[in-house]
Amino acid sequence: MTTDRYAVAGHPVTHSRSPWIHARFAALTGQDIDYGRLPCPLDGFAAAVRAFAADGVGQPGAPRARGCNVTVPFKFEAPALCAGLTPRAALAQAVNTLRFDPEGWQGDNTDGAGLVADITVHAGVPLAGATLLLVGAGGAAAGVLGPLIEAGVARLGSASEQAIAKVGDDYARRHAFNTAIAALMELMNAIGKFNDTSEQGRAVRHEAFEAIVLLLNPITPHISHELWHRLGHADPVIDAGWPVLDESALVQDSLQLVIQVNGKLRGHLEMPASASREEVEAAARANENVLRFVDGLTIRKVIVVPGKLVNIVAS
Repeated sequence: MTTDRYAVAGHPVTHSRSPWIHARFAALTGQDIDYGRLPCPLDGFAAAVRAFAADGVGQPGAPRARGCNVTVPFKFEAPALCAGLTPRAALAQAVNTLRFDPEGWQGDNTDGAGLVADITVHAGVPLAGATLLLVGAGGAAAGVLGPLIEAGVARLGSASEQAIAKVGDDYARRHAFNTAIAALMELMNAIGKFNDTSEQGRAVRHEAFEAIVLLLNPITPHISHELWHRLGHADPVIDAGWPVLDESALVQDSLQLVIQVNGKLRGHLEMPASASREEVEAAARANENVLRFVDGLTIRKVIVVPGKLVNIVAS
């Protein structure tokens, strides 16, 4: 019986637990498979995968490569190797699974299906109507967007895209390095709350760390250079380029506003992004916590800072 060979291709790839997972699967199901790691140079992904697929061809009885998984940072490159894509891979324009069919390689993206199953089935958390903040901006993030929307997520924001937009504006227009650092700290806090330990979750987290290092590089080049190498890159961070901003990921249909009474935080208010100043003021006045703090006082003024806060002045 011929052994079927598979691998996970990436750079870096040492973090992947796919070989262990597939070895356990093979042992439990009695399948004869060999699943390993395929480290690929940053400029040599296609060549490395083609060499893996060709190994053993024309040698009777030799193990044959049947396919491979794709991890960071090659998921956006993988579709170019495929003769056909599944609908979900075509939607994401990113591939994490290659099948080496004789008539042409086929590409799929299972990141979203896996993440949705982890959340809804294994964790028992419903997604319908939920508000989610997605950490990451690379191929793994692209792969999960469609399935999350299909699962009924009401609002979906991207922490990485928000940080890229904020830091880029702080550097280029405002020259405000302190607020750029604050934005990256917010992204780090979001990563700290991201507890998905699946293969997809680790890929999303890795992409977010890469974005942070790239955004830090202009003001902390030496430590960024070291961190970039520790993330598995051989080339210097200065050659990596600026993160690409997906403007569509910044569109929000709701905003969370801070409510203050006499300059002190008294609550938060979630409003549609299209809400008028009058609607925001009316909702703030009706807030239960606000009513408690203005009881017996006269409201003198209501200051609305669009998209940020409402301050009610009362005496």
